[in-house]
Amino acid sequence: MKSGLILEGGGMRGMFTAGVLDCFMEDGVVFSYVIGSSSGVCNAMNFVSGQIERSKDMMLLPKKESYAGVKELLLHGSFLNLNKLFRILPYEKKTRFDFDTYFTSSIENEFVVSNCLTGKPEYLSENKDEDRLATIATASCALPLVGRPVKTEDTWYMDGSMTDPIPVQHTLDKGCERIVLISTKGEGMEPSDLSKYNWAMRILYGKKFNPFLKAMKNRLDLYYKQWDMVYDLEKKGTLFLIQPQGDIAISHLETDPVKLRQMYDSGYAYGKSILEDVKKFLELEQ
Repeated sequence: MKSGLILEGGGMRGMFTAGVLDCFMEDGVVFSYVIGSSSGVCNAMNFVSGQIERSKDMMLLPKKESYAGVKELLLHGSFLNLNKLFRILPYEKKTRFDFDTYFTSSIENEFVVSNCLTGKPEYLSENKDEDRLATIATASCALPLVGRPVKTEDTWYMDGSMTDPIPVQHTLDKGCERIVLISTKGEGMEPSDLSKYNWAMRILYGKKFNPFLKAMKNRLDLYYKQWDMVYDLEKKGTLFLIQPQGDIAISHLETDPVKLRQMYDSGYAYGKSILEDVKKFLELEQ
């Protein structure tokens, strides 16, 4: 029976996900299929490559080495320097990414991206080309206003969570019969409504991105419907939901290393507390 892992985005709140996944990797928990968007992409890549603590270490880089912050905004025009994240740091000794293990892994990994010209989600993967992997990862993380649209030969892409924030239906369509969802939002937390900034995006991107802006306008309705599906599948016993417990004290663009470390530790501890339950849930596939 095929198992799927869904990793929700959420910026630096992905530290919670990083903690949970490190716990899973230490215990050898694996999945047939992994899908993520936005910060979920970074965690997915490091999970597939088997690099314990790399996600945490990347988000805790010192300011002078980090890919996020005011310095990157002033120097490169974006709070998140995705070029540095996916094209520079993976080749540096301290933050090296294991492309060989990633590309030869038996785990299928897809990234959700939003097609700006159609307003529809697409699901992309790459298993041999490092440059294309960086391109589609960048596209999935390109948050409107904070990041820049990513141009390919035939279209433009942005953050996948704008058009498919919780890709449960796609994971089912991939044949997954047991699904684990790691959310970055605690129970009752409301999603961000970026559609209120559509006026600014029209100025930045022009009319050609109207389908994407329309999709963003409908994002909250889609998000709530997806959560209804999550709860329904959870009741049926085909989905295992993992999410932060208690108050979430960090923002999407958090840079405070103490808060980030606390978020990681909470994810790791929670992963430990549910590890046996997750393993029993996944044993149903054997």
